[in-house]
Amino acid sequence: MGSYARIVPGQSAEAVRKALEAVALSGEQAQHVLIDQIREIVPFRHISISGLNIEAMTVGTGTFLLNDFPPEYLAEYYAGDYADLDPLMTQFRQGQSVCRDSEAFATTEARRNGHEVLDLLRRHGIPERTAIVIYHNGKAIGSLCLITDKALSERQCNLLQLVAMTVHAAFARPALGSLNHALKLTRGELYCLERAAGGLTSEDIAAEDVYSVDTVNTYLKTATRKLGAQNRVQAVAEAMRRGLIG
Repeated sequence: MGSYARIVPGQSAEAVRKALEAVALSGEQAQHVLIDQIREIVPFRHISISGLNIEAMTVGTGTFLLNDFPPEYLAEYYAGDYADLDPLMTQFRQGQSVCRDSEAFATTEARRNGHEVLDLLRRHGIPERTAIVIYHNGKAIGSLCLITDKALSERQCNLLQLVAMTVHAAFARPALGSLNHALKLTRGELYCLERAAGGLTSEDIAAEDVYSVDTVNTYLKTATRKLGAQNRVQAVAEAMRRGLIG
């Protein structure tokens, strides 16, 4: 199993299905203690975990860490670009931390505007979706989504919110590890980032007699590029967020 999968609106159904295979819920994960905890809170048909605390990979960007939602449903959802029509996504865009179909489709207007989504859910036998949005420093970074037989109670949603961040972190960790490995930051780049994180300038780092000022600047420049940052301050912050440096 892979650590994450990326899906984009308009992607072919076949491409969506293939991508989701990498993050399919396996028998081993089904026994995962954290997933078992969720089952104790609320019996669910299917579960999906998405989003990373990385720019362009947060919740709503099609970044999946774990998926047990029906592949055919998601394939049609993304291929048909239903997100803009989905009242559940409207709740998310409005900043709600708990989004659920029972509320999203509660009004006549929502049912009328989202009738295509309702038809999609009915075709795939999906009675109720609930999304617990996970925030970090006020920014929505991920979600824990369930398909259940009926709408969840306030108590169940509150309990899910208590465990959602822990569950998300457990599945985000290997994904971040894969991304960090793909960056291929060198030992010198990591060393200079670590020292820069401590408030040292290039001259200060060079004074430690490990690298010259030019080498330090080169390492910090290449590390900044690999991390997709604009400058060394952003690079240090991104490296810390990814757990690459302390």
